[in-house]
Parts: sequence; structure tokens; C-alpha cells
Amino acid sequence: MTRTVHAALAALALVTAAATTAHATTTSSPRPSVGTLWTSDATDSGDGQSHLIGIDPSTGKETARIGVGAEAEPWSIAVTRNGRTAYVANFHNGTLGIVDTSAKKMTTAVPLGIDADYVTLSHDQKYAYVTSMVAQQLAIVDTATKRLVKTVTLPGPAEGAAVSPDGKTVYVGVYSRHEVVALDTRTGAQRAVFSAGGPFARRVQLSPDGKQLYTTDYYGGAVDVYNTARPAQAPRKVPVGGRPLDLALSPDGRTLYVSDTRSGLAAIDTRTLKARQFTITPSFGDLAVSRDGKAVYLAQYESAGSVSAFDAGSGEVTATFADGLAYPNGLALGRAS
Repeated sequence: MTRTVHAALAALALVTAAATTAHATTTSSPRPSVGTLWTSDATDSGDGQSHLIGIDPSTGKETARIGVGAEAEPWSIAVTRNGRTAYVANFHNGTLGIVDTSAKKMTTAVPLGIDADYVTLSHDQKYAYVTSMVAQQLAIVDTATKRLVKTVTLPGPAEGAAVSPDGKTVYVGVYSRHEVVALDTRTGAQRAVFSAGGPFARRVQLSPDGKQLYTTDYYGGAVDVYNTARPAQAPRKVPVGGRPLDLALSPDGRTLYVSDTRSGLAAIDTRTLKARQFTITPSFGDLAVSRDGKAVYLAQYESAGSVSAFDAGSGEVTATFADGLAYPNGLALGRAS
């Protein structure tokens, strides 16, 4: 499996009529930001490296381009709360790249022995969890020692993962098995299976209190909402249309944003489970939300080759960052380093 997996899925999206050529095209002034948007290029550049790319969302300017390995093909990014360290899941070379964002240098590449598809951090940031679609495993990395702690065999190919607030459980979407498994983070033992939802759980998100589990049903055009205390209970379904991929919660947990390869972007009120559709150029990509909850960012992997900023209230595009972003893959927001 190669980067063509992403390209094939992205082909489901509607293709834009015209390419974006400006460094930062805006319909209104970008909102000032105290952080850095991090994305990655899915293909190697002229220097033979894949890169982690930093963007200042207040100006749209590139602030960093950090090599993470030859033919690394990064697919996912997680950033610590202080913004000083980024973790990059390098699919092709099977490593977890650890980047010092202040020094603008990758300090360690942790060999995982599996393809690295998606990375998420525990709330205390002591562990990084990396999923695998091909090897069908979950890798657990100690962020202090920068060593692989263990790998856990999963019941099928997996991508999205989320860790409970207490750090005791990691939820992993196993899309070929039509289920989400809950694993003990210490032993790797299976605690529960959520299997009454859609046939293709791509990404997983937890409410701030850990009581609600959200998954994207990629082929069902919906977001499934589970009660984590009742895994056998059928989920509530929120239709969003198209092919929902990524999920991102607002800081207060009241709005869940959904990227969609056909319809674009949806916002779900987590109290009423009512969805609003934003009319945008649909694209295969990851999401991030600003710390004040006023801006939403979408990495448009193939149809646009850019990162777009949206007003969280109106859904209007406020800026498009395009320069040097051929295939932006993964998206995370960190504080200014």
C-alpha cells in the first residue's frame, strides 16, 4: 500500500475548477493566531525528503519546512500542547518521527516495524499511539524514552484512534470489521467492542468527558455517536452526506466538525446532534480547530492542494494557504514555539 491509497480515496471528491496559486488567498483578513499550523507533504521534494511544514495562520506564510526522512510519506501529525514537539506518522518507512519544532529538526525516528497511518497522544502526553492499516496493529511509544513499548495485534486494518481522558483506554476504528475496539492501554487487552454502527469507521473522536464516542461512517455518509459506557447499544446516527473522513471538536466540546470528500464540511451540535452543512470545495483532508474555537482549518489533500481556514460560525472561507503545498497530508495546530 502506498500514497495511492490516499489518492484513490481523494478521487471520490469533486475536483476544483481552478487551482489556487497565491501564497495566501483571503476573502477577509485571517484571524490573528498564537499558534502554528502543521501539515506535511505526502511526496518527496527536490531534496529527497518528505517534510513537516509549519504555517502561520495569521499571515499564511510558511514558517518551517523540516525533513522527516527520505520516502517517509507522512500521513498524520500530533503536536504537544506547548507546541514544542510534533509527532509524525511516516507511513512508507514505518517510523514515528519526533520533531523539535523550535530547533526545526527531527531529533528521532522511532522504528515501529509497521506502516504508520495515524498518531494520537494520551492526555498526559506520555505515550503516542500509532495505528496500522497493513500490519493491522497498534504501536505504543513512550514519549520520554522515545522507544517502542509494545505493539498490539488488532482484529483488522485500523486508522483512527482516540485515548480516554484518564489514559486507561484507547479506542481504535477497525473499519474492515465494522467496529471500534476499546483496548486497555497498559496491557493491550480488549475491553469492549462497539459494532452496531456503519461499515467503515475511518476516524474516532471522544468528547472531553470521555462519555461520547464519535466515528465517521465513511460509506454510510454519517457520524455514529456511541455511549462509551454501553458498547452494545446501537449508536445514534447523524447524516452528513458524502464520504465523511476526519473529525475535530471545538475546545468546549459543543461542536464536532466533519470533513467530507463529497460535501465538504459539516458542523454537528453535540447536544442536539443536528448537523449544518458548509458549502465549500469538497476535499479529502484532515481538520484542526483554533484554540479559541473561532476558526476551522482543512487540509485539502488532492482537489485543491492547500490548507483552508473557515469562520467557525458562518462557514465562510477566510483564507487559503497554498504555496508549496502539493499534497498536504495531516493537520495539527500547536502553540507558537
